[in-house]
Amino acid sequence: FNGDGRSDVGALYKYGNTSDGRGHSALWTFTSTGTGINAPVKAWDSGTGSWTWDNSALVAGDFNGDGRSDVGALYKYGNTSDGRGHSALWTFTSTGTGINTPVKAWDSGDDSWTWDNSALVAGDFNGDGKSDVGALYKYPNTTDGRGHTALWTFTSTGTGINTPVKAWDSGTGSWTWDRTKVG
Repeated sequence: FNGDGRSDVGALYKYGNTSDGRGHSALWTFTSTGTGINAPVKAWDSGTGSWTWDNSALVAGDFNGDGRSDVGALYKYGNTSDGRGHSALWTFTSTGTGINTPVKAWDSGDDSWTWDNSALVAGDFNGDGKSDVGALYKYPNTTDGRGHTALWTFTSTGTGINTPVKAWDSGTGSWTWDRTKVG
């Protein structure tokens, strides 16, 4: 996160939820010394009632191509009664000494992306020097239990994230989500 060429650790910490389910979370960074890890430093604080830890899936990568790792967070706003969801991808870019306030890079809109069915990974999938986000996505099983999975990529523009593009689709019945881990 500080651009010194050594990998660091970012951790989203849950302080608790309000009675109505809204949260208080903070992003902490543990920077590498080359022989160990420094004590954590609070890089961002959501404040009370504004960021629910339980609804966050994190991934780290250099999304703006400046040589420092950033944090991406797929955030769940909620599911409809039939299980469809509303999610957004946020980026927390590194300043070298801290983390900028998160920026919404993509929003699924209502009823189009179920957060619970997403597994994230970051990498430079198109070779442009900026990290992208990959999301393995589980579609509902067929009535006879067959699975359907797809891989979506959110490519970085350096200043934002493009709308996701389906890079691969298993087709119905040929890939079982419950037997897959992403890494």
